[in-house]
Amino acid sequence: MDENTLSALETLTAGSYRDLFVLLTPAEGLYETIARRITIPVLVVFEDRENERETTPDNHFREQDSTITLPCRADGTEDLINLSITLALLDGIISLGCRAIFLRMASNTGDCTIILREVTESSLEEWHSVIVRPLHWRRAVRDVLAIALPLGQMRKRLTGAMYVIGDTKNVLARSTQLFMNPFGGQSREFRDISDSRVRDTLIEYARLDGAVIIDEEGIVQAAGVHINADTRNVALLIEGARHATAAAITYETKALAVTVSEKSGTVMVFKAGKVILTVRAGKSPGQ
Repeated sequence: MDENTLSALETLTAGSYRDLFVLLTPAEGLYETIARRITIPVLVVFEDRENERETTPDNHFREQDSTITLPCRADGTEDLINLSITLALLDGIISLGCRAIFLRMASNTGDCTIILREVTESSLEEWHSVIVRPLHWRRAVRDVLAIALPLGQMRKRLTGAMYVIGDTKNVLARSTQLFMNPFGGQSREFRDISDSRVRDTLIEYARLDGAVIIDEEGIVQAAGVHINADTRNVALLIEGARHATAAAITYETKALAVTVSEKSGTVMVFKAGKVILTVRAGKSPGQ
């Protein structure tokens, strides 16, 4: 990064103009360069575990700085920013009203993209009602995204999926079990999506018909469920019964739903009958 760019970043982050500097998919050594010149907190976003291992600095991070690792790569800078904001909100790293500057550097050319964003705009405000919920609810949402996003990345074998989180009693009252519930009778340990083994199982279960029902604490209650929600109550300019059903069940209950598109791999999050987040996962290596 040249001196002119660094000087510009210093100016942009000086005083009280900005609250947070977000470094997206950092190149090796870039964090140290930025941290020496910028006084406001820095959030380092790694697009996946491999990226984290390759670029984590040998030095310790400054006390005011933090990191998050995305479940998979995002397709495009805007999706990357929206996903980073969402997970940082869920982790309590940032809050609505935060004034952030985002920097992404192309690995092949070294070109920089700088974007200023105040986290109060667009549909991201809808996340506030999720973020203020107890910590276990936020963790459940984050863990479901950790399932859905890698599924969206598997474009060679997409099947689509739907996960419904929270207000379980009302959701199940509007559901029909399509076949024997594979989680029925299982202990809590084998139904807790905070466990990577359970998440991996749910990724494999995406080949089965029906939705997965998960409670506010991230415990799977049922899989292979047909949702009997009235899609006439929602008006979406989206193709596919899965998306309409996700919107409808969140309109009729206090649940939140996450879908993976069978056609494109796009991940959508629904609340109160509306889409509150859309992210298309980047292609996995080798695709």
